[in-house]
Amino acid sequence: MNVQRSRSFSITLAFTGAVVATACGSNSSPLAQDAGMDTGSSQPDVATGMDEGTSPKPDVVSPTDAAHPMDSAGGGEAGMAAACPADLKDKMTTCTSGTTPSCVKGCGPNLPAGATQPNLGTKTCSCATSDVYECADCVYESPLPACFTPSATPPACAAGVANEGACATPCSGSGTGNDVCTLLVDGGKTDGCVCVQGATSPAWTCATQWW
Repeated sequence: MNVQRSRSFSITLAFTGAVVATACGSNSSPLAQDAGMDTGSSQPDVATGMDEGTSPKPDVVSPTDAAHPMDSAGGGEAGMAAACPADLKDKMTTCTSGTTPSCVKGCGPNLPAGATQPNLGTKTCSCATSDVYECADCVYESPLPACFTPSATPPACAAGVANEGACATPCSGSGTGNDVCTLLVDGGKTDGCVCVQGATSPAWTCATQWW
């Protein structure tokens, strides 16, 4: 009896092993299908982490790079000019034509202390063939800040108002709609004046009419 049981048990093990071997070697076995495996499918490329046949993704350009394109000559951001020397005077300061780069100079009335730029406008100055700087027209902020937006008929400035002279109440950020007054200067030109907060105290800032 013991011999017959042992022989039956061996036959059963052999049969079971054959079934398992057949199941493991089949592409369409239930186990392989349940696990989502297909020995004929493409495998991820270990080096790149991409399936074979998948095109590589394009380089991603950051918003900063897109907003600040580089000069094609490799000289830094396009359109960015350095600040002019503080003592540069239009059509007076000397330079070297063809060598001295253009620069940007503040113009117009002063902005209140703490503003992002010192003046209401800027202008570009370039070295002319005569070897002196020549500056373009002043370009002002647009729209104008409330304090620098005159009324339809701005009033004449009171007696004693002068550029950089002391004033009592600086214009607030919202403006009153009547913060700009006018001065007639040499040559019959009109200057505009606004009382702004300076570095230490309120002061008038006057400049050629900017509106």
